[in-house]
Amino acid sequence: MKQNFELMNVKFYTNDDELGTDVVHNLTFTSPDNLLCLDFGVLILEWPAGEYKLEAVATFDEKINDGLADYEAGDYRFVYNVTVEK
Repeated sequence: MKQNFELMNVKFYTNDDELGTDVVHNLTFTSPDNLLCLDFGVLILEWPAGEYKLEAVATFDEKINDGLADYEAGDYRFVYNVTVEK
């Protein structure tokens, strides 16, 4: 599984601006199924009130298998609409 991490590139955006390594942190852990997992945490403080689009894009350079399923090469996008109220 560790070799899969070398075939991935993950980027995070807010309103189409890429977030830097100062707010994006990768986390590795072993799942209860004994699979090596990679996750990401994003910490952004003091957002002004308003509407935001958050996007995570995982790019796989080639087909991978995570131990449970196959994933074709390409981009996998996850988009979240966030409303911050004060």
